[in-house]
Amino acid sequence: MKDRDYNLITPWRIVHSPGIVLEVVTGSDTQSRPASEVVDVVNIKTEDAELIGQDNHLYSQPCTEISVDTSSMTCNTVTPTIGRMDANGQALVKYSKGLSNRSRPSLSGNPATDACLQTIVSEQRSQAADIKQSLDRGFDQLVQQHKQSHEELLAKLEQMEQLLEQKRQEMFELQRNLEDKQELILQLQESTKNELLNKQEEIHSLQQCAKDELLRKQEEMLDMQRQTLNRLAVILSHVKALLTQTYELHEYPIPRLFIVLPKTMEFRDRFTNTDQYRLYFLCECGTHTMHEGSKVPHEVHLAKHEGYDLQKPKEFFEKYGTYVNAMLCMIKYGIIAGGVVVPPLANLKIPDLMELAGKHMDDLRRNIIPLVNDTISLLQELGRDNESTGRLYTQNRGLNKLEALEGVDLRQLESYLKVKDQGRILGNLYRIVTPEGHVKWVCFDHYRANYRESTMKELQDAVESHGGTFIEETGRIEIKIATSVLARYFYEALVKARRTHELQIKLTWDATMDDIRALCDAITKANVIRLTLDGTHFKGPTIDIVNRGRRFDPIWKLASNARLQSLQLIGFDDFFSRVTKYTLPAPKLRLFSMEWKTPLDDKAIKLLNGFLEHCSGLTALELKVHQQYLTTKDLMDAFPKIQKLEYIKVDYGRFSLVTKFPQDKIQETMVLDRIDGLTYRDSTFIQQHFRKDMRIEYTQKDEDRLMSILRQNSGLVYIQIRRQGEHNHVITPTTDAPLQDLMNLVTSEIPSTLESFSIHCQRLTLKAGFSEGKTQDMTVIIERLVRLNSDDLRFIQENSITKLTIRNTPHEAHETRLTEILTQCPSLRHLQIGCEWRRSLIIIILVLFTRARIIVQGGSFGLRTVELMDEGPTPFDVLASRDDNTHIQCHLSFPEDSDSFDMRTWIRLGMEMLSDGAGPVRDIILQYGWSVVFFDGYLEDGIILTAFNKMSNTKTSQLESLMIHSADSLENGIDTLSNIIHQSPNFRDLGLHVNYRGLEQGLSLLGQHGTILSRLRLYGFATDTFSIVASYLPTRNSLPALESFELRPYNGTTLPLNVTSWIVAMVSAPPQRPAPSASQHIPKDTMVDEQGTYSASGSARSWTPLRKVMLRGVQLSRDEWRRVIESLGVLALEHLDLSESNIAHHQFEMLVDRITNNAPNLMFKTLDIRQSNLAKTLDSGALDAILAELREKAPLVKIMLDL
Repeated sequence: MKDRDYNLITPWRIVHSPGIVLEVVTGSDTQSRPASEVVDVVNIKTEDAELIGQDNHLYSQPCTEISVDTSSMTCNTVTPTIGRMDANGQALVKYSKGLSNRSRPSLSGNPATDACLQTIVSEQRSQAADIKQSLDRGFDQLVQQHKQSHEELLAKLEQMEQLLEQKRQEMFELQRNLEDKQELILQLQESTKNELLNKQEEIHSLQQCAKDELLRKQEEMLDMQRQTLNRLAVILSHVKALLTQTYELHEYPIPRLFIVLPKTMEFRDRFTNTDQYRLYFLCECGTHTMHEGSKVPHEVHLAKHEGYDLQKPKEFFEKYGTYVNAMLCMIKYGIIAGGVVVPPLANLKIPDLMELAGKHMDDLRRNIIPLVNDTISLLQELGRDNESTGRLYTQNRGLNKLEALEGVDLRQLESYLKVKDQGRILGNLYRIVTPEGHVKWVCFDHYRANYRESTMKELQDAVESHGGTFIEETGRIEIKIATSVLARYFYEALVKARRTHELQIKLTWDATMDDIRALCDAITKANVIRLTLDGTHFKGPTIDIVNRGRRFDPIWKLASNARLQSLQLIGFDDFFSRVTKYTLPAPKLRLFSMEWKTPLDDKAIKLLNGFLEHCSGLTALELKVHQQYLTTKDLMDAFPKIQKLEYIKVDYGRFSLVTKFPQDKIQETMVLDRIDGLTYRDSTFIQQHFRKDMRIEYTQKDEDRLMSILRQNSGLVYIQIRRQGEHNHVITPTTDAPLQDLMNLVTSEIPSTLESFSIHCQRLTLKAGFSEGKTQDMTVIIERLVRLNSDDLRFIQENSITKLTIRNTPHEAHETRLTEILTQCPSLRHLQIGCEWRRSLIIIILVLFTRARIIVQGGSFGLRTVELMDEGPTPFDVLASRDDNTHIQCHLSFPEDSDSFDMRTWIRLGMEMLSDGAGPVRDIILQYGWSVVFFDGYLEDGIILTAFNKMSNTKTSQLESLMIHSADSLENGIDTLSNIIHQSPNFRDLGLHVNYRGLEQGLSLLGQHGTILSRLRLYGFATDTFSIVASYLPTRNSLPALESFELRPYNGTTLPLNVTSWIVAMVSAPPQRPAPSASQHIPKDTMVDEQGTYSASGSARSWTPLRKVMLRGVQLSRDEWRRVIESLGVLALEHLDLSESNIAHHQFEMLVDRITNNAPNLMFKTLDIRQSNLAKTLDSGALDAILAELREKAPLVKIMLDL
């Protein structure tokens, strides 16, 4: 029993028997009090009672405390206790003795007391009846609960029986299915047997087909041989045409005949190094260099020069590949054409160059035939590649374009060469001019045979006496002469030598007509081809008044001497007022240039047109005028007579006008170097004159004037405007100018001729091509979506944008803009987004959801690729670089004929991911983990591992590379990692941080997947852990496919001895065994690897030789370095990293000594020795000597060394 506070209480109890009457005892002084006071107060208080029923159960019942107060007695404390119940169920009350020592009279005779007792008894009887009823109800409830529990138990038993019956039926069904499967297996075995028989028949049929195919291939090979011979005939015919083609001096600035050969025999990686190809010029000797009594052979041969290294081989071959191929075929087979004899390759003369590197020339002489053959094969392969990709050579688009190697092409050739002998002529060749006026480049022997040394020495002295310069190799003279007497001696030496091709002369006195005639006569007799004459001092002497009006006529006549090809006149302000009408033809003149400062009147313009009309061979006209706006319209009278004219350039000082004539069309280009220097008249002229092409450079303050000029020139074909300090763009004058208005400005009124344009402003860049009145390949580059205004969005949606680049992350508030662009731009093909890694998944889902919605709605979705990169103009290279930041890069592609998509993802986790949370990365892996190609990161919290374990497996995993940094991921996620690798058929690259924690699991991972690894990276701080790895993987047998081995200990201590032995085993070349003789029997289970190694089953397996070895930070003793270097497989090695190691001078020399000179299969490309002991302790001279020897042995190698 508990009270209201749930505390246990112990009731007072009286054990009683039925029939016992409760005795009430009162005090002895009751008789002295009035009867009315005998029972003054009756208090009945319930305490505790125990009632025992017929079933002998005890029940608690409260008792009543009775206090009787009369005048004659005192009842201090009477505590009755209810004992057992009588036969009538009434409780018998017994009072405890608590009265005074006075007498205790009986109360039975007192009426008041009797009434009180009767009341008590009646109440007790009523309470007992209530208790009995309560007990009966409780018992009924217990019975009812028991019955209900019994029924529930029966129901559960029934359910269990039903479930058991169901399982029994399923068991029977499984047995039946098993029997069916067994029958199916028997059927499959039978069908497999039949299929094998069919396959055997098919194999027999295929063998017959293969035989027929072989016969067909043989026929095709014969056809290809015939085609090759036909192509060779075509090549030789074009070479013949090339050799017989003549060139003039201004078209022939450098030698034109040359070949290109590799410095080594290896072609595996053709364009990774700039020093592996060398260009050799040829001497153009022939009948034009022969003279009576000459004993010098006059056959084409290599020039006396060691050749020039190519700086950009790939670009060079794209531009000159066809030409080089023709030249190589020419020297391979030989040819005779146009008085030129080219002997076959076997008889080709390679000069002896004692002053040059003898070893190089010896190698060239010894290997000339295979080098030529290999180079021809290379160029033919490049030609096939270009045809397959739709690409053509930039300039030489086939054999029909061989003749295009002139002028600009030859001048650009020098930019591809590493010229060490600055100031000298290429190839030590000399330029000569044949009697027919054709230019040839010959060696010194053939040059000297045609020109006497004494006359050349006399000319050299004459030039030097006037402070001039004479470049004998090119025949160029620059000189100033002060008097006519001194000029006479110079003219005599000039005519005797007859070796001057270019003459730039300035007469610093006011020459008369006779002086000018003497100069022109000497120029004609000396066969000068290019003349620049400065007439600044020709003001007109008073003694020559008679000849004033025809003073410059000898210069007119000089143009018709049938030798002069270029004439440039400087400082002749009144030239046209001192000449008569020109009437002589000048067919050989190719270039005419003139400068004057006084405006030309109508008479002068008419004389200029008359002169130009007689220059039928003129190709270039350059005029520099002042204070006058001379245009091509002023020269239109002469155009019909100048059929070969290519361009006219009129220089106005502050700007220039270039007019070209491609295919009988006129194309004008306005070139403005500075806008701030333009006068009002200049601006008016530019605005009113029709221009189709304009190039402008301006500053920001000139934007208003620039815009005014552009608006007045609606006929522009191509606009190239350059703000000073920026790249070439069309730049808007105001940042809020509508994009459509700028488009209209560029394309207004010339939709059929505009070819390309670009618009650049602060918020975006637009680039596009233009063809047949329509824009093509329009690209928009946006810095941030928030910067776009409504006009920009409308322009993007309404125009055919094919590529869109957003360099910064589209935030949540601007996702609607991106969705609108994707939805309303069906022409969009490529999308690039610079995206912060936390929003990568959101952007991916947005693109995929938008695409799915458009397809479901029957719309057109033209997007083919989506690239998610890092923010900014130069995205982070996630494969080559590493920092402490997280990077996620994705590439999505959408095929045209399918609703599916492909995706590739590169993930590199940084340290901030641990604190910021891996939620976004986890979500990407959960949904698109199959797309992860590269993963490198910390997996401390296990979130990423869990995501990989639960990732969607709807597609095959594309994982190729995995770098694990944390020990927790190895200890707790080894099964997940192993499962990921098992599900990735392209997995080849594994990187581990070797620590004590997780080491066992890491070794287990290596043991499971070592046979498929081509790259292994091991990093760590504790050297003892590397010892454990060395014991676990002592040889390469567990890593047979490994091509890259990278070891990086961080603590800088010397590695244990067993680790050194392990390194030796890892870097060793496969064991070489001699090939069996013809008489020896080779077992069937013997395999031959790439290196020619024979290994039988059960013996030590061979392995792939390493292409990359990284021992960064490795500290070894001298003897240990010796062991490593001696075991290193140098023939297959391409990359060696010894940075931060303690390799010393002698060990490095040993490494260089192991490399064989001119090894045919040597692939050595990079050597990294930065921050190594070798770079720190070796003096520069000794180091340079070793490196020079290494470069000689391995021409392809690139050495990374601290400066």
